[in-house]
Amino acid sequence: MLLNSNYYEFPEGFDVNVICFKGMKELTVLYFSHQNFQSLPSSLKFLKKLRKLHLYCCKVKDISVVGELASLEILRVLRCNKIEELPADVGELKFLRLLELRDCEKLKRIVAGVISSLVGLEELKIVGCFNKWEAKGNVSEERNASLSELESLNNLTCLEIDIFDPNLVAQEILLSKQLRRYQIRAYEDRHFFDVMKHERRITLQLPRDVTVGNWIWRLVKNTQSLELRGDGSNDFNLGEIESLRKLVFHNCSTVEKLMNAIDWKFPMLERLELRDLEELEEIIDGTIPEGSNSFQTLKSLTLRDLPKLGYLWESPNQNVSLVNLKSISIVVCPNLRYLFSMATARSLVQLQSLEICFCDTIEQVLWNGMESNTEASIIEFPKLETLTLYDLPNLLAFTQGVEIIKFPQLIELVIEDCPNLRTKIDQCPPDMIEKINVSGSDNIEEIFRDDGNRHIIFQELWKLRLEGLSYLTTFYGGVESIKFPKLKDLTIGNLPRLNRFVPIDSEPTHDHYSLHFFCNKKLCLFFVF
Repeated sequence: MLLNSNYYEFPEGFDVNVICFKGMKELTVLYFSHQNFQSLPSSLKFLKKLRKLHLYCCKVKDISVVGELASLEILRVLRCNKIEELPADVGELKFLRLLELRDCEKLKRIVAGVISSLVGLEELKIVGCFNKWEAKGNVSEERNASLSELESLNNLTCLEIDIFDPNLVAQEILLSKQLRRYQIRAYEDRHFFDVMKHERRITLQLPRDVTVGNWIWRLVKNTQSLELRGDGSNDFNLGEIESLRKLVFHNCSTVEKLMNAIDWKFPMLERLELRDLEELEEIIDGTIPEGSNSFQTLKSLTLRDLPKLGYLWESPNQNVSLVNLKSISIVVCPNLRYLFSMATARSLVQLQSLEICFCDTIEQVLWNGMESNTEASIIEFPKLETLTLYDLPNLLAFTQGVEIIKFPQLIELVIEDCPNLRTKIDQCPPDMIEKINVSGSDNIEEIFRDDGNRHIIFQELWKLRLEGLSYLTTFYGGVESIKFPKLKDLTIGNLPRLNRFVPIDSEPTHDHYSLHFFCNKKLCLFFVF
């Protein structure tokens, strides 16, 4: 049975006790949504066969009558922001298999002993609300639930809880051997974490003096997602977590190296995110063994605010294969001079997004120092869709010594404030690219070049911005005409050397979709089509 405000909403102050469920003794499922009553109807006690009760976005404060629903197996209370207490009556539900309390902002008390009384419980989810877990041994009269009550739940297979006091993770508790799924989040700032999608995931914000209890270590060894923050995170032995798929390491001022190259195994790691690690000098300490497959499953790499990071991997050829990597984001790494060797770059066959911003000393994206053969003069990123190079004052080239760079699937190109960059892009895909923004990069003379195609039509391009390019002479070298049938937003400014969009001496066309025109200083302003 569903009582939803979309169909009927009880008015504020309505006496819910006039609602009579006495004649509905066979009812097994009841769902209240967006209702205004402050307590549940007393006639609920007649629903002796009720198995599932859901409360969603209701203004209810008192749910004590739930204790009389002897057959209840599932109780979900979601976004009910008036409820302040989970009463002792709930502890009478001996057949309850699932209890979920989620995003009930005013829930501050769970009466001590309620959780330990639910001995049949298989799933317990208390997320985004209750923040008063008691320490073991507290004997005050107004006691709240303690983590030690979890020891009574021998049938527990799923546990999701928030612990707002990181010191509580130092306690020793023994969880059910049946536990298969868990989300443990211990933190002081409830807004800092990402939404986690894996079945086994742990988020810990650890001050330097916090010791992690063995119950946390046991869960960490089998977790799929681990997010660590705080100076206490430096004590973790990451090498023991072979099931890990996502590793996030934030705000630790003591870590210099993530771990030893020999210990780095992670055969299933898909996402690696390192942020605000002010002493981190390298990701891996030592040379990665040749033939290592440690990073072959990696899909996303994010490095942000790492002021001392000098390189990603120490060995010249890096011995790294990134065949599944789809996204790279490097932001505010001022000591980084390049990202990958050419050998590593050739493994980036799945890369879709590359972002490099605010890296003061980076000189080239790919390091070509170990290769001098003909094959090294061509590099292609077959699936790259988005390329962003922003505020890189010392970037000289995408890679030096490479004559041709191909991005056959490029959709968005952003090059801003790279004053020393000279690299052009060969064989831009005019039938796919949608946005081009090149500005504040004085040394660029050509944006694109293609000597094999005389007439170019940008089929999907709707936004084009060219500004502050002191040496730009040609937009697209090697072609005779260019058309933009979907162009809506055009910005052209401060291009003192640009004579034509195409560099040959032929009569300009003036049809509505063409930009094959002479561009002098008076025309280099702002246009919108």
